[in-house]
Amino acid sequence: MYVADAVMSTVADRMGISKAELLDPTSSDAAVKQAHAETHIIQETKSYFAQHGVDLEAFQRSAKGDLAVLVKNVPHGATPDELRKMFEEHGTVTKFLMPPTGMTAIVEFSNAAEAKTAFMALSYRKMKDSILYLEKAPKDLFKEGLVVSVPQATPSDKPGAKLSATDLLEEAAEPEATNTATLFVRNLNFTTTTDRLTEAFKPLSGFRSAKVQTKIDPKRGVLSMGFGFVEFNSPKTATAALRAMDGHDLEGHKLQIKGSHKGADAAEERRKDDAAKKAASTKILIKNLPFEASVSPFITFIKRVLIKVTEKGCSRVVHPLRPTSVCQGTQEVRFIFAWFWFRRVHHETRRRKRDECLEEHPSVGPTSGSCIR
Repeated sequence: MYVADAVMSTVADRMGISKAELLDPTSSDAAVKQAHAETHIIQETKSYFAQHGVDLEAFQRSAKGDLAVLVKNVPHGATPDELRKMFEEHGTVTKFLMPPTGMTAIVEFSNAAEAKTAFMALSYRKMKDSILYLEKAPKDLFKEGLVVSVPQATPSDKPGAKLSATDLLEEAAEPEATNTATLFVRNLNFTTTTDRLTEAFKPLSGFRSAKVQTKIDPKRGVLSMGFGFVEFNSPKTATAALRAMDGHDLEGHKLQIKGSHKGADAAEERRKDDAAKKAASTKILIKNLPFEASVSPFITFIKRVLIKVTEKGCSRVVHPLRPTSVCQGTQEVRFIFAWFWFRRVHHETRRRKRDECLEEHPSVGPTSGSCIR
């Protein structure tokens, strides 16, 4: 759900300033302010629903109910009365929850038929300058034994003391702390550079360095691998940065951030390197050759190729190296395999028939041509 515009409008109203003043284009930390504001609003919304009997864990379950509807993308400035009246036109509303922050609401009807009618009628309905997104709420959304009050959450007409940006943003709930001072940043845009990543995180307290992981491509030069690392001076500042920047939009990509565990990250990189090594190659490895095999038979199939025969104990492996292309190498594998398999089967068949002949006719010598067909 896209809430950035509504979030900034809500925060600006609380502070008694305009969005232009809040998102000062000359400020270097505008993106950080927006990330903090979104986190604050989301946490406040969750807290409101939890206080009024909503089981937040129900949203983790896939089963959907047939009485309640989740309303998303409610425009900034819409009042609970306005939204409730829209739904009451289609049935009896038994529960209606809309937090002071707006943007999201939960509506429950007395029966499934009314809920379905409202869902069909109001899905993608335009409300002010926004489009309502409706979704069936999870099954067993409300906790048993709790009385859900239906407060009329209207904006206060009396402006209180203005909040500073620092005061407002510090109210956001603390996420699970990380025990490392380095953050692992995924889902980077492949055009994002180390300088751009540094620019995004530099305004945060305790920032030390940032780096986009890259690899060298023989044809295209240095390429981003789509992830990077950001280092801070302590786990505490790293946790604060994770809270602020996780989900932040950087060059069209939502950042996915977690504490960096270098061992796991290194293992992941090794797996990627191993996978790259297993990709199409111009080298061919042939095993299980007859002991009498030599280099000369391969010349029939492979031209302008370096061939190496190595000995390992009593067995030998032939390595035709450097075909002119991957495609040529693939074709050569098929030809060589078919040819050697046929010749080996053919020779074994002749040898078996010769041995059977010698057993039946011991008087015939092994060098005689009578038993060789």
